[in-house]
Amino acid sequence: MPALLTVAKYDYPLYPSFSATRRAEKTEIIKWNNSDINATCIGLNGSKTRVIKVFPPLKTARKCQKISDIPELAKLISNIIKNEYPLTSGKKSNTNSGLCTDYKPDPLKVSYKGEVGVIAEHYDSIINPSTFEMIGKARELADTLNSKVNVFIAGNCIKNMTEELIYSGADNIYIIENKLLKDFEVSLYAKVYSNAIKKTNPQIVLLAATPLGRILAPMISYTLKCGLTADCTELSIGDIPGFNLFGVLIQTRPALGGNVMATICTKDSPLQMATARPGIMKRFPPNPLRKGMMIKSDADIKDKDIRLNIIKTETANEKIDFNVELIVSCGKGVKNKKNFDNITQSFCKTISEKFNIRVEKGGSRAAVEHGYIDRIYQIGQTGTAVSPKIYFALGISGAIQHMIAINNAENIIAINKDPDASIFKQCDYYYIGNVEEVIPTLIKYLIKE
Repeated sequence: MPALLTVAKYDYPLYPSFSATRRAEKTEIIKWNNSDINATCIGLNGSKTRVIKVFPPLKTARKCQKISDIPELAKLISNIIKNEYPLTSGKKSNTNSGLCTDYKPDPLKVSYKGEVGVIAEHYDSIINPSTFEMIGKARELADTLNSKVNVFIAGNCIKNMTEELIYSGADNIYIIENKLLKDFEVSLYAKVYSNAIKKTNPQIVLLAATPLGRILAPMISYTLKCGLTADCTELSIGDIPGFNLFGVLIQTRPALGGNVMATICTKDSPLQMATARPGIMKRFPPNPLRKGMMIKSDADIKDKDIRLNIIKTETANEKIDFNVELIVSCGKGVKNKKNFDNITQSFCKTISEKFNIRVEKGGSRAAVEHGYIDRIYQIGQTGTAVSPKIYFALGISGAIQHMIAINNAENIIAINKDPDASIFKQCDYYYIGNVEEVIPTLIKYLIKE
């Protein structure tokens, strides 16, 4: 059986030699068409999703207020941290589909029927926080549809994790336990979740777009032959008369490199399936008084279903917590790794010690790709979405892929030497200046506050 390997990081990139480029130029490229590989479900006819509309990201409702000098900036930061300054006047979502979704669908016209499902993610007996965000969104969708929320959780010895799922908004928990599910072997998990979904027949299934979810979702979608929209930033229920669809899942996500937003629906599919970036959706406050049903579901797997033998699993040594009051994030504008480390370390330490709050560092995708910081610290569409009280964007241009991930921050403060940086039109406060020069001076004034 052929095997496909992917590499997330390789420390020794191979560059082509001159002789290799000459050989490549003379090499005949094999070209296959649809009939050669017997591809049938391709193109628009094979797609289970349709783009309803494409629109530019909406303008921000943030203050976009220029700070004239560093002492004023230090005073502003101190006041916000001490709750002595009003929060931002309001944040405009960059993901609004523009469709009317505040309604109750006609039960006689709805295109899909069934519950709203969520696939739970867990590791080391702890539920991933993004699962609770998906349950919160599922609860909202189910209430609109007058339906229930089903959560599917698979693994070995997982019963002790189920109560919290009920408290967070689930109605039914489908527990799929089997000793073969001790390790995350993706083909096994894809099979058991696909089987559980077939048995319960939900109309919507949601997963978090975590590294695990990104692997699992397309395999389940392929097995069930259903449409899948990945990396959604907004999910709601609405009608699409043009496609003769009523009470369906309206899915909004960035498209064309994040330069536009696309509103998508599922069509000609047995169910609707979507993933959403962690940190985008909101978790409902847990309610210990909520009641729900625990339903045991058969895994229906055997040893012969195992396709990979997991020899060893390693986890990152660094502990990262983006659920903090303040995040200091730098982009490629800080020029090099030394500047990046000096700025983040000194600024984080000063704020943490001065105001006794939790602070974490982060970086843009450009900073990660330039080697200034490890990928686990990346904030953005392909990294982590965050929602701190204050988000410092230092030397960050303000690409939409980054701004989507920080949209839920209460206050965004940007420092950039480029007076035309797009982030200045998407933040609450900004200061024009060289980050390497501004931060040391800012630290001195913060200490005096």
